[in-house]
Amino acid sequence: MKMKKWMALGLSALMAVSMLAGCGSSSSSAPAGGSTAGGDSSATEPVNLVWAG
Repeated sequence: MKMKKWMALGLSALMAVSMLAGCGSSSSSAPAGGSTAGGDSSATEPVNLVWAG
């Protein structure tokens, strides 16, 4: 039982660290002009999310 608790704690810590690393911002990755690679940054497209369940 103790091993399951340590495994859960370790996996939770790993998930938290990976989430922080993935969501962290870096100014070096953004282009100098502030525009995106997709072209016009002022144009937006609607995003449709579908929940299957």
